[in-house]
Amino acid sequence: IFSKIKSSNSIPVIDLNKRNTKYYESYNRYVMKSFRIAFKNDYKLRWEIERVNGIMDMSFGTEYVWYVRNRNYLTFAGITVVLFNLIVLFNLFHNLPLKKISNFFGL
Repeated sequence: IFSKIKSSNSIPVIDLNKRNTKYYESYNRYVMKSFRIAFKNDYKLRWEIERVNGIMDMSFGTEYVWYVRNRNYLTFAGITVVLFNLIVLFNLFHNLPLKKISNFFGL
């Protein structure tokens, strides 16, 4: 998977993994700094992605999906994103705070 990602022309949104790279730390900092400068608008998406992933982990327990046998990540991620969007819309229509996801489930 990683070799296909590296050979493609995709831009990483998340920082390089310091434990998994064969390059020096100073080179990794240089690469990520150049990414932030060159792709300033795209790099802002990192914080949004991390926030949504954190909300999904806390609210829906998605951190445990990686330990399941015979898993289908894309289907699970798609269903989770749709469910999250439905909850946000529900809270928006009923004038509830958007962050209070537990209100939707009555917890």
